[in-house]
Amino acid sequence: MVVQAKRYAASNKVGSQDVQVLIGSQRIHGAERAMIVTTSGYTAAAVELADEFGDVDLIDGRALGRMAA
Repeated sequence: MVVQAKRYAASNKVGSQDVQVLIGSQRIHGAERAMIVTTSGYTAAAVELADEFGDVDLIDGRALGRMAA
């Protein structure tokens, strides 16, 4: 698994370009899964791209808070 963390303000969402870079890293390293964890959220295009590949997990600030609780 490859994991990328983004500490962004709530108004600054992770975009599809970040997901593309992660997918590239996943392929280069031969990882079965990939995950981006952010303190903010994701653009619609980022979610769509992650869904298209199916092996990319997106953890947003709310989910991160629930996991930490």
